[in-house]
Amino acid sequence: MKTYILSVDESQESALKTLAKALRIDLKLINEADEDKAPSMAMEEGKKYGRLSEMETLSKRSKAKKQVQKNTAKERFLHELKESVKEVALAKKGKIKLQTAKDFLHEL
Repeated sequence: MKTYILSVDESQESALKTLAKALRIDLKLINEADEDKAPSMAMEEGKKYGRLSEMETLSKRSKAKKQVQKNTAKERFLHELKESVKEVALAKKGKIKLQTAKDFLHEL
């Protein structure tokens, strides 16, 4: 479903009403006093059908992207933590030798 905002004169209005009736189109007329409210009314109408404004769509995409980045960072952290725990377990069994803090600091 799409919402259109049209400005028509009286003769065009009559033709538009006839066409809308023939095509079974739901036509809502807005008087001149409410003309300034028409875009926001169209946006609200669109929300009923699952359509969002461009700004709302961008905002949702941005939030989703941040959530993915957050999940990725969390997953990376958990993976590295698991690897560290495995290394410590192997060191306790004497299978590997861990680097000393002094050696680590000299690398930096």
